Amino acid sequence: MPERINGGQALVVVAAIGLIVSLFLDWYAPGVSAWTAFEIVDLLLAALAVTALVIAIGGAIHPEGSLAALTPRWLPAIGIAAFVIVIAALINHPPTAIHRSAETGTWIALGAAGALTVGGILSAARVSLVITLRPREEDTEWSDAAPAAANPDEAEPYEEAAEEEYADEYAETEYIDAEDSNAEYAEAEPTSEIPLAEEERG
Repeated sequence: MPERINGGQALVVVAAIGLIVSLFLDWYAPGVSAWTAFEIVDLLLAALAVTALVIAIGGAIHPEGSLAALTPRWLPAIGIAAFVIVIAALINHPPTAIHRSAETGTWIALGAAGALTVGGILSAARVSLVITLRPREEDTEWSDAAPAAANPDEAEPYEEAAEEEYADEYAETEYIDAEDSNAEYAEAEPTSEIPLAEEERG
């Protein structure tokens, strides 16, 4: 059974979740997450990620609803805004992280923001993925063979009928052969008496 999934919206959901998770990871130093390093940037990124999640999930559940109408206009803008904010955080470190290198959380946030941008553009273009669910060949073969294996005695009536028919034909053949042999004997018997009568006269 084919099922249609909006590929852009699926990418937006994954990217938004990744962006939220990155805020709890180390951004500039061990133990320094986005919540402790920033004052506003972390809140902006969280708000953008949650908004993207609501629009994408709401549009997928109700394709004809009001949230679906916001997808072409807002999802690309949300992705671009998140990407720009993360780039700015990489270039201009906050005061608590000056002269420190970026950690895992920063790079995950950058990748998630980029994926969010791409997902928003794909959602606006309405690019969809079609997934077809088919049963495995092994399951199909097993289901076809199961009825025959479950009732092995179903073939016995047919075999018995064939044996009875063969027995009837064999008995009829023997009966006909017996009649033919008796007829031949009856025809041959008078001919054997003629020479005997002639011998007695002689």
